Amino acid sequence: MRTSSVPPPPSVEIHSAEAQASVLNAPADIAPARPHASEQRAADVSLFRSQISVLLTHIDAPASQTMLRRIFGDLACILEHLNDIENDLVLNHDVHDTLARFKRVREEALALVIFIESQALHSEGLDEKLFKALDGISYAITHELRRVFRVELIGLDSDQARHIVRGRIIHSHGLLSNCFQQSTISLANVFDSTITGAMLFDDLQLRLQQSLVLCRDLWKLTRLVERAEANGDDQSIIAFVQGLSQFRHGSMHYLMYKDWEEYEIFERKIMAANSLTDLVPMLGPFLCYLEALYGHVRMRAALKDHPIDFSDVQL
Repeated sequence: MRTSSVPPPPSVEIHSAEAQASVLNAPADIAPARPHASEQRAADVSLFRSQISVLLTHIDAPASQTMLRRIFGDLACILEHLNDIENDLVLNHDVHDTLARFKRVREEALALVIFIESQALHSEGLDEKLFKALDGISYAITHELRRVFRVELIGLDSDQARHIVRGRIIHSHGLLSNCFQQSTISLANVFDSTITGAMLFDDLQLRLQQSLVLCRDLWKLTRLVERAEANGDDQSIIAFVQGLSQFRHGSMHYLMYKDWEEYEIFERKIMAANSLTDLVPMLGPFLCYLEALYGHVRMRAALKDHPIDFSDVQL
C-alpha cells in the first residue's frame, strides 16, 4: 500500500490584487473563452450526476454504495466550483474572488482525500480494483493540489500583466479540472469499463473551438520561428519571443496535458539564451517540434473533416 499523507493547507498568497497517477493521463482541454463554455460545463456536471446515479444503483453492498455516493458527490461539487471559476474568467471577475473559489476547491479536495485515506481505503471487504482506483485518485489529487497551490498560484498579483495572471489561473484551472474529471472516470470504470469521458462530460463543441484556436496559434508560432530563423534580425526575434510567451499563457492550455512540460522545457531554454549565438541553434529543433505538435493536434477527432484556413492570420 502506498503511504501518503495529506499536505497541510498550502499558503496561497493574495497580494494587491512525481510518479503521476494513471488518472492524469488525459487532456486538460478546459480553458474558457466564451460564455457558452461555462454553460456547457454546468451541463456536463448535470450529465455526470445523472450517469453516476444510474451507476450507483448497480452496486449491491449498502456500505460501498454509501461510501461511493459520498466520493462521487464530492467530485461533482468540486467540478461545480471549477465551473464557477471558469465563469469568473469569462466575466473577468476580480482576481481575489477567483482565488477565493480556488481556496474552496482546495478545502473540499483535501477533505475528500482525508475521507479516502482515513475511511474509504480501510472499508471492510474492499476489493483490490477499487482499492487501487481510490489510492490512485488520492495520490493524483494530492499531487495536483501541491502543484497548483504551491507553485502556480503562489504570489499571483493582479498588478501583473493581465495575460500572465489569466494564463496562470487558466493553467491552474486546467490542471484541477483534468484531475477531477479523470478521477471521476477512473472510479466509474471500476464498475463499468464502457464509461468514457465523452459519456460523462459531453463537450465536443467546446473541444472543437479550442482545437481550432490551438491550431491557429501553433500555425502562427511556427511562422514566427521560421521568420526568426531565416532573418535573424531584432524585429523577427522580438516578435518570436513575444509569440512564445503569449502561447505559453494562452492556448498552450488546450494542448494535451502530457505535452505541456515539453513545450515549457523548450521555452525555458530559449528564454535563457543570452545572445543570438545561443538562440539560433535552438530554433531548428523547436520548429520541428512545433510542426510535429501541429500534426498531432490536426488529427484530433474534433477536427475530423473540418476545414482550416489561416489566410487571415496576421503575424
